Amino acid sequence: MGRQVKCAFCEQFMDKDNSVRYNEKNYHPNCLQKQKDKEELFKYICTLFGLKKPGPTVYSQLKNFMQKNNSYTYKGVLNSLKYFYEVKRNSTKNSNQGIGIVPYVYDEAYEYYEKINHKQSKIETKLNEQLNKDYKVVTVKEQKQKQKKLLDLSLIEGVENSDSE
Repeated sequence: MGRQVKCAFCEQFMDKDNSVRYNEKNYHPNCLQKQKDKEELFKYICTLFGLKKPGPTVYSQLKNFMQKNNSYTYKGVLNSLKYFYEVKRNSTKNSNQGIGIVPYVYDEAYEYYEKINHKQSKIETKLNEQLNKDYKVVTVKEQKQKQKKLLDLSLIEGVENSDSE
């Protein structure tokens, strides 16, 4: 058993041998993914509202969402914001640089992305089925085309020669 270190995300102690190092800090493997999702969410919020870093309003709202509804995740909140602002094409004008819309669109966004993921997995399955099929190679012999004989229309009565005009 190695030295005990504190996870920078959940603040629980763990064996250093089982930790993952990221940005000079130690994390549980699943906490590291949550930390990356959180960073991605904050980066998106900054881009969305033109901020250098999220303000106290965003931190407070996010904390309240996570406490009230344990099923909310950073990735889910990110997807909700993307759904509302990118898919539904709503304006950030009335948002007051906050994320208060999240509880109202979270479930709808979840269903939307679930449908997309389901469709993608069906496409991948069909594609893999087609790629794994055994195909027969068929060789086609080159066929020589017969030269067609040209008809001399000047020999037919009643047809005038267009060159003589």
